[in-house]
Amino acid sequence: MSPFFELGLFVVLVGGFVGFIVWQYKKNQARKAAMMTFIASHGYGYIPRADDRTRYFRSPPFGQGYSPSAEHVVSGTVRGVPFETFAYQFTTRTRDSKGHMSTQTHPFQVTWIPLAQALPTMRLRTDNAFLRWGKSLGGRDLDTESEEFNNQWKVWCEDERIGHAILTPRMIEMFLKQEVMGRSYVFEGKALMTYVPGHTDLTETPSLVSLLADIASLIPPFLMEEP
Repeated sequence: MSPFFELGLFVVLVGGFVGFIVWQYKKNQARKAAMMTFIASHGYGYIPRADDRTRYFRSPPFGQGYSPSAEHVVSGTVRGVPFETFAYQFTTRTRDSKGHMSTQTHPFQVTWIPLAQALPTMRLRTDNAFLRWGKSLGGRDLDTESEEFNNQWKVWCEDERIGHAILTPRMIEMFLKQEVMGRSYVFEGKALMTYVPGHTDLTETPSLVSLLADIASLIPPFLMEEP
């Protein structure tokens, strides 16, 4: 291989890398511009960064990896229901067979609404990814009388009795709707939280908060009463 060919290959690789960085930067700037326009048009509150949010929940994706951060914290109300959504991320480190260390960033969009009373933690997810993490805290997987629901959702619950009380036939029917699929949901303390991988431009926020409000409205009233 000639020196000129090697030099040309190097230039191409560097040019491709720089081009990707520029493309990624422009993409992020466009997303941020669209997000700020959306926030302003709805009169929502905005905080550029608030890392105290990284300690709001114990459930995944929280409590994972290193260097967690919370940015673009947006708050407001939809149908009279207060909400907050923010871009959360953490990093992980892995070492290959040759001892080389690499890092990976894991971004999520987290959205939550408050509940009237605290509930034992319950997580609903469409795969097994975080069930082992839950079991380490002493929780159990829940099955319901709906085979369809059991096939679609994996449920980890801190208190099996409360978990079955929450999963009424109407709640199960709600979680079988198409618009609910593709996300993970967490009841933790006085909050109902949902998250998806990646960061968004927030345009789905009103419909998502409405969905969370509909789910919360199906919690049996006796669980929301003063203790």
